[in-house]
Amino acid sequence: MSESLEALEGLVSGLITRAYGESYSLFSNDELKGLYAYLRQLKTEDLLRPAKIGSGHEEQILKQVRNDQIYWLDQQSDQPFIRLFFDKMNKLSEYITKTCFLSLNHLEFHFAHYAPGHYYLRHLDSFRGGLSRKLSVILYLNPDWQKDDGGELKVYLKGREALINPCWGKLVIFKSDELEHEVLPTNIHRFSICGWLRYDEVGQIGAFPKAFF
Repeated sequence: MSESLEALEGLVSGLITRAYGESYSLFSNDELKGLYAYLRQLKTEDLLRPAKIGSGHEEQILKQVRNDQIYWLDQQSDQPFIRLFFDKMNKLSEYITKTCFLSLNHLEFHFAHYAPGHYYLRHLDSFRGGLSRKLSVILYLNPDWQKDDGGELKVYLKGREALINPCWGKLVIFKSDELEHEVLPTNIHRFSICGWLRYDEVGQIGAFPKAFF
């Protein structure tokens, strides 16, 4: 079994058995470094913007709810590591479609940066049973993360809670309309790629851009 296939199987197994999957092996260290370098470049060039909540005309910045900065990614980017990232996400989407009988046909991703002290309160990424976001995906890009650095992803499972450390190279996946979660306050600059594996009907793609719930 290839390492890539093993990583995909591990993600799906975790998703089925405990409501979220984790993997450290979907991206090589060189690939992670390439993504991280590009994110830091965008931050240095001041191209990240405050994240919003809501959708469409109801979008608004509510820093008491979330205060991260984001940069939306394009599958047609001229950055090789961004194209590689989307290629792997397409393969993940295809694998889940084949193995979990869940139709997926569109990707939506952005870089995310949380400055020290920043957070995102408890929420769902999609209304229950609504919209197009089916699975949430996060790839963490935090070199040498330590427990005292904070910024964990807190997930609310049935009858209990769990903390997911934002360690370098960890990829996390969960159902967008089922798993409530929050980003705890971070003590360091916290970086990730976040987004969704979606199903959009014909003519619907892009109908709900940059929406957070």
